[in-house]
Amino acid sequence: MPVYLTRFSYTPETWARLINKPEDRRKAAQSYIESLSLAITSGGAVSSLETTVLLTVEETLEALRKAKGIQYRPPGA
Repeated sequence: MPVYLTRFSYTPETWARLINKPEDRRKAAQSYIESLSLAITSGGAVSSLETTVLLTVEETLEALRKAKGIQYRPPGA
């Protein structure tokens, strides 16, 4: 199963609401992210969103094995 890291930033208005009334938003954020990452940004509570696919150790080792055979030519070389 793929594992993802999702990072986002709350807007100043959202921070103010959370300071006024602290609450654990993990379950709400998880349901938004699992259903569709864009849903969390459409509500206006966050100013940025970034999702990264994480690799397992096995996937990293396989990628390194594949990379060994690739001949990379930098731009202008």
